[in-house]
Amino acid sequence: MKAFGLLESIIAIGVFGVTIVVGLSLIVKSLAIIKDNQVADQASAFVYSSLEYVRSPIIKPENLTKGLFYKVNTGLQGQVTGITSTSSASEIEANSSCSSSSEFYIDIDGPDSNGTFCNQITVDYVNPLDPTNSDYIIRSIGVYKIKDGYKLTESIGFKNRTQL
Repeated sequence: MKAFGLLESIIAIGVFGVTIVVGLSLIVKSLAIIKDNQVADQASAFVYSSLEYVRSPIIKPENLTKGLFYKVNTGLQGQVTGITSTSSASEIEANSSCSSSSEFYIDIDGPDSNGTFCNQITVDYVNPLDPTNSDYIIRSIGVYKIKDGYKLTESIGFKNRTQL
């Protein structure tokens, strides 16, 4: 009978160690990707939710003004409870202007998280040549931060001017 020598044992331990390190690094990278995907999914869901809120009969068409930017108000459970026009003069962009100090900041995953998400609603006319009889194009723009930087997501919808 022959047993493994010291050299073979050291090589086997080295191969086993490298395999474990590579496996663990893949797991860590996968968890980071999963977290980024969760943030993106939350942001997209909130953008869509805020768009649907503005399109609903709760918001009267006569209360919407082209050219204004609206921030979304949320309740204790993170649900959309209203919109408020802001003094902001520009559309939000996928950059560091979206922070917890932004007027468009939304805390979508609780006060103990470090997620950054901003949501802005814009209104435009379907027919800009006849604004008094034109229906509305509603845009809900979201900016969120993940490991790779700031990303922008957007949903666009239609609101009838004569909606009851």
